[in-house]
Amino acid sequence: MMSHRKDYAAAAAVRCEAICVVVGLHHSTGLEFVRNVLDAFPGEGSTPDADRGWRTRAYILSQAFLCRLPGPGFEDRLRASWNSGGAAAVHEAILGCSEFQTHRQATASLVVVPKSVPVMDVTNTAQIDFTSGIQRVVRSLAHHLPGAAPGAVLVRWHENTHSFVPLTASEAETLATPVLHRSVPKPAGHPLLVALGRLMSWPRRKLERKLRRRRVRAMRRQSRLPSLFLWDHSLLLPDLTGIETR
Repeated sequence: MMSHRKDYAAAAAVRCEAICVVVGLHHSTGLEFVRNVLDAFPGEGSTPDADRGWRTRAYILSQAFLCRLPGPGFEDRLRASWNSGGAAAVHEAILGCSEFQTHRQATASLVVVPKSVPVMDVTNTAQIDFTSGIQRVVRSLAHHLPGAAPGAVLVRWHENTHSFVPLTASEAETLATPVLHRSVPKPAGHPLLVALGRLMSWPRRKLERKLRRRRVRAMRRQSRLPSLFLWDHSLLLPDLTGIETR
């Protein structure tokens, strides 16, 4: 566990330095970085400006130390720690998070997108082959956006790491050239024989589904995807679904 903590701390130090450049803070890591963030974005009082300050604090600190967007209750924990012991207590609260203690995402890299670069979320469309409705609009936007805004970035939401991540090569290909589904012909034969065949193959299909779910869970536990740090950007959300999570 101690070696893991060292890996997490080293990765967090790299992310802190990258964020300092973008946000305009003095180069710092660890407790000094926390102090600089808390000083740069005031959150004292119970005003709307203070609430915005705390949201900004939580966003930056979560990305720097956990390489993910703040989850439920993260901002409240930071507020409580600040009220009880100041910047040092906030730093200890972050290091004590389960995401920092055990999650592989805490050693992931942070991709800092240059300022003023448009970023478009294509999460839903990049994972399906539909070519009608909002999917057609998203594909058209994704096709024309680089020409209208050179350097534009296409991203997707990754639920397990709770962050925006770059598109994979296969997702980019699906977005550009969707494969149209064709109807699958029904198996030939007497309906009773077909039903009997499905019944006999049920144990095998059940085992395959179980193994497939186990592989997916294992891959999610080992996930260590680069997280995108967006600061002063135009974020386009044309096919946004599940707004409560983003």
